[in-house]
Amino acid sequence: MPKRDIELYLQDIEESANAIQVYIADIDFETFCNDRKTYSATIREYTIIGEAISQVIGMLEEKIPDYPWRMVKDFRNFIVHEYFGVDAKIVWDLTKLELGTLLHCVQTLQK
Repeated sequence: MPKRDIELYLQDIEESANAIQVYIADIDFETFCNDRKTYSATIREYTIIGEAISQVIGMLEEKIPDYPWRMVKDFRNFIVHEYFGVDAKIVWDLTKLELGTLLHCVQTLQK
């Protein structure tokens, strides 16, 4: 049983995903890598997303079973425990290629 209302976790995910999109909206990969503040803020938002997902993963997998919820949750664990081993290219690619799908899934659940 989640500690908070499920809607609050979904809101956390949506807000963090939106924040990431704002952070990287007008920059390229090289800028992302060289801007410590943007990179760190992005990593922090992914930590929030992963933690929120871990709190409601059963419901997420039940409602949208085709989305790789565990992969996103596990990415949070990787960020937290392997901080110096995080590859900026993986973070960038995840953001550019997958974040929109995650956001869409969460928004679908909020309707």
